[in-house]
Amino acid sequence: MEQTSAVPDVVRAATTTTRIWELLQAWLPLVGVVSGFMVLAFAYSVSVPIYEAPDEPAHVEYAHHIASETSLPDMSDSYEAWQPPLYYTIGGVTLKIFGLDSIPQNAINPQLGLQSNAYIHGTHEAFPYSGGYLTVHVLRWISVLFGAGALVFIYMIAITIFPQRKLLALSVTATAGLVPQFAFTSGYATNDIPAVFFATAVVFCGLRLLREPHLKWAGAAAVALALGGLTKSSVVAVAAVPLLACVLAPVTLRAKGKMLAVMIALPAVVAGPFYLRNIIQWGAVYPDDLLPFPTHPRGILDPGYRQIFLPMLRQSYWYYGGWLTVVLSPILYDILNVASVLAVGGAVSAFVSRQFSEFQHRAMLLLALTIVLAFLGTLYISVFMDWQPQGRYLFPAQAAFAMLFTFGIGALFSRDHQRESPAVLAMPVMLVALNVSILLINLPRAY
Repeated sequence: MEQTSAVPDVVRAATTTTRIWELLQAWLPLVGVVSGFMVLAFAYSVSVPIYEAPDEPAHVEYAHHIASETSLPDMSDSYEAWQPPLYYTIGGVTLKIFGLDSIPQNAINPQLGLQSNAYIHGTHEAFPYSGGYLTVHVLRWISVLFGAGALVFIYMIAITIFPQRKLLALSVTATAGLVPQFAFTSGYATNDIPAVFFATAVVFCGLRLLREPHLKWAGAAAVALALGGLTKSSVVAVAAVPLLACVLAPVTLRAKGKMLAVMIALPAVVAGPFYLRNIIQWGAVYPDDLLPFPTHPRGILDPGYRQIFLPMLRQSYWYYGGWLTVVLSPILYDILNVASVLAVGGAVSAFVSRQFSEFQHRAMLLLALTIVLAFLGTLYISVFMDWQPQGRYLFPAQAAFAMLFTFGIGALFSRDHQRESPAVLAMPVMLVALNVSILLINLPRAY
């Protein structure tokens, strides 16, 4: 009897071991890619002195105010106070838990110029961090975690569209994280990367809704949109994915109505009050008249849009370090531009080849739409708020950019677009070399 009863236990143990091994095989490569990204983002975090990144002092002040005062700041406390509070609340609660109650007050560099540091730094900022410097780095590490989470969603987006192409999905994920500007932005205190996390979650839920039109995916998209709206308004650029997926869904009008109602009502109820607060308290969602520095929006007919906007937007998408002061050699931008053109050509040729399923066609079109909407959002900011042709504002569409670059270049070297091609590794390999060059050459020169 004992031997008989032992047989099922042996079978169960073998089955459990097999399942664990299958899970490891499925997820270990992704863990490796995400871990590599975290190492890279930490490298930028350590290599770039505190506050030498766009608006980082104001982001730190916002989170520190929540930690010390347990209330939302006013514009006099942080000029980022008009931003929705989710990232800062997470940061503030973390600072409170660890008892980090101070922030550095580095003096502004009196010789500030286009190629100089914005603040004065000393050896006391070096590792191991303590006091206010540890405060800043803890907030930076939170950004790193959000960046890693965004890559997980980007992987799931790729695997949702091409379930049999795991190498492509891993390469898309690696490309997204290896864009130097994305890794650099993930390494400092900002709400940009948490916004990307929620934006990629919205896109993933939207594509799942497109494939499986069910209320649960509409609800998941609504939650992601609501939390994204509590993080940064730029997340609205990807709302079109679940909304259009709902419109395209082969379900009854009543079912579509329920899904649309959930996706509109939940974000409005959860995030809407914080934008309404700005209007009531300061008279505008973006109270530019209360900022400590003048803003310079440019009308759409300004010649700067023809001469400066697109080149700067394109270059700063790849990498503009510091307060847009650390730049790459022009030849590197040229190489990246050529790679982008090749990727677009490959993606277009693959798209018209009729090798995709209807779902894949629609999913790729929705991804492309996020790029267009992110660009229009950046244009809107420059026309109505402030002249800001910064590539980081395109990051809500990072999943689409990574898919475009990776899949497009791979498509140039493969006629069968449903099969794996080693060419999809070209972009990640090139970006690895670029990041190594920045970390070993550009940043030591700058700091």
